[in-house]
Amino acid sequence: MGSSMKPQVGDRVIIREHVAADLPDYADWQCDPAVGEYVSFLPRTREEAEASLRDAIEQQTEPDRVRFFVAIEHKDNGGILGGAGITLIDEHTGDIGWFLRKEYWGLGYATEAAALMIRFGFEDIGLRTITAVCRKENSGSRRMMQKCGFRFERATENRLEYTLTYTDWKNNAADRHSGS
Repeated sequence: MGSSMKPQVGDRVIIREHVAADLPDYADWQCDPAVGEYVSFLPRTREEAEASLRDAIEQQTEPDRVRFFVAIEHKDNGGILGGAGITLIDEHTGDIGWFLRKEYWGLGYATEAAALMIRFGFEDIGLRTITAVCRKENSGSRRMMQKCGFRFERATENRLEYTLTYTDWKNNAADRHSGS
C-alpha cells in the first residue's frame, strides 16, 4: 500500500498525516523524558525529533509504504496531542504504537486515536492482524489495549505482547453496536 492516509475523525480527535508545521509539538513530546519513560528510543534530541518527523513525512509518498506515522490532533482546538502509527510487518500484519504528551494521559485520547488507527489498519490497509506491545509497568497502555479488544499473547522479561485479529475486532464492534 502506498499513498497518503485520509484523516480519520473521531469524537474528540483526528488522526492525520504529519506536516512540517507539526514540528514544535512533535519535538515537545519526542524530547520529553516522561513520554520516554515507557519507550526505549525516547526521549530524543531536537535534531533526532526533526529527523523522525521528516521520515514520517517522506513515508507518505513511498509507493510501497510500510510505516504510517500520524499526528493525533485535538478536534476542537487543532492542538497536537501526540502521535500514533502502524508499521507493516508483512502484507497481513501490522504493529501499532502511540505516544501522547503527558498532560493528555489518562483522558481517553490514546484509546480513541488507537481505535481510529485500528479501523484504518483493518479497513484501509487490509490487515488481518494488528500487534501491540508495552512495557510491563505501563498500566495505561495495558488498559487501553484491552479496551480496544487486544488479547494478551505473552510476556517477555520487560514487555507484554498483545494481538487483535480482524475477526475479533469486527465481532467486538458488532457487540458494541448491539449494546452487549
